[in-house]
Amino acid sequence: MGIIHGDVNRYNFIVERSTGHIKMIDFEHAEPYDEGKAQLEINELRAQLSEETGRGASVLVQNDVKSISTEPVPYYPFTFND
Repeated sequence: MGIIHGDVNRYNFIVERSTGHIKMIDFEHAEPYDEGKAQLEINELRAQLSEETGRGASVLVQNDVKSISTEPVPYYPFTFND
C-alpha cells in the first residue's frame, strides 16, 4: 500500500463476525512509507525494547503480537480470604 498507519491499536480494527474479515480504520495519522525513516524507527524500537527487558535479549515478534491482544485483568489472582 505504501503507507504507515501511525496509530495501530486494538480500537482501530473492525471485525466482521459473519465473514471473519478484519478492517483497519482511523487513518488520521497515516503518512507515506519512507524506507529510511522506517528503518530508523525499527532500530530505535529494537534498542528501547532491549533496554526494557533488562537482559539485552533480542526482540521477538511473538511478544508484540501477544501484546496487541492483552489488556488488564479486572480480577485479583487471589481472594481476600487467602
